[in-house]
Amino acid sequence: WMEGFVGRLLDPEDAVAKKALRRAVVRVVPCVNPDGAARGYLRVNASGANLNREWETPSLERSPEVYHVRNAMDATGPVDLMLDVHGDEAEPYCFIVGGEGTPGWDDRRAGVQSEFKRAYARACPDFQCVFPLEYGSAPAGNVVTAKTQVSARFDCVGMTLEMPFKDNVQLAGENGWTAKRSEA
Repeated sequence: WMEGFVGRLLDPEDAVAKKALRRAVVRVVPCVNPDGAARGYLRVNASGANLNREWETPSLERSPEVYHVRNAMDATGPVDLMLDVHGDEAEPYCFIVGGEGTPGWDDRRAGVQSEFKRAYARACPDFQCVFPLEYGSAPAGNVVTAKTQVSARFDCVGMTLEMPFKDNVQLAGENGWTAKRSEA
């Protein structure tokens, strides 16, 4: 996904990207967990910290990746929208886990999130707005994940985009889920 996103942003012929970059400052962290990913870990870094749960109190010792990303966001803010992109090893769908339940979540943010999901569904046939299982809301006061911490910290919309490692069962491909489909 990230390669496709960055590729589009850098493509001088991509009219959609050019228009977006005229209207917004886009900051990208291509991979928050390079040492863990290099070892084949899905959630933890080389120290064993689950980086998905380190956003409330990151430390240089346990989660330097999150510590530096969060501090850079504080230094460069404001943040209007944050998308945390994940691969999902269990669910065979491409979907958003939204910011519902985040402290301060309101109708404005819910509306922005709904519009983002509708726009993404129009742009990407593999994406769906209606997930068949109930993920529910974040527990009250929970700000340990990127989407909840950033949403609460910057009064913005924070979301997690989940894509399958298997395939999207609603639009299964002959070769399963591929890197090319993630780029879409």
